[in-house]
Amino acid sequence: KAQLLAEEQDAESAKASMLTRVARHTAESKRLAGALRTATLQARQATDKAAAQKREALLAGSSVLAARDVRQRGGADGAAKAMQASGDISDSLQRMRQSMAAELSRTAQTSQVLAASSQTLKQTSEDTSSLDTRTAQSRSLLLRIGRRNCTDFALLVLGLVIFCTVVLYIVKRRIVDRVM
Repeated sequence: KAQLLAEEQDAESAKASMLTRVARHTAESKRLAGALRTATLQARQATDKAAAQKREALLAGSSVLAARDVRQRGGADGAAKAMQASGDISDSLQRMRQSMAAELSRTAQTSQVLAASSQTLKQTSEDTSSLDTRTAQSRSLLLRIGRRNCTDFALLVLGLVIFCTVVLYIVKRRIVDRVM
């Protein structure tokens, strides 16, 4: 499950980090499984050895009490060692389980942060797009106002020329036509 979650990550750094963690936990799990097999094998060997000692003691013709002593010592030693090894492995597996649960929790939190960041980026992108549209509309309006300003200036100059021409015509008619 953790590897699938790692594969689903969007960011390459988060994905690589998750995959290394999964690999590390997998290696730890394999190492612990090997240790469990070794401990089981040692316990079996100890049990077999104790049984062999019992058999030898019985076949050697020793007394019943001596055989019972050997049986109790060998059986208790082997069982104690096996129980100790089993307890160590159980503790190690428990720590690994807790570590993997913590990593999974951190991964879930990272996923939530990434989702929130993605939402923020999407909102920012939409806002930027809206501003780009408004900027384009403003540019269009400014160009239109600039053209109208040029047209108004040209009409004003034309009106001034016509006014000056009419004034000159009137002055010419009154002054030049009277003199002649």
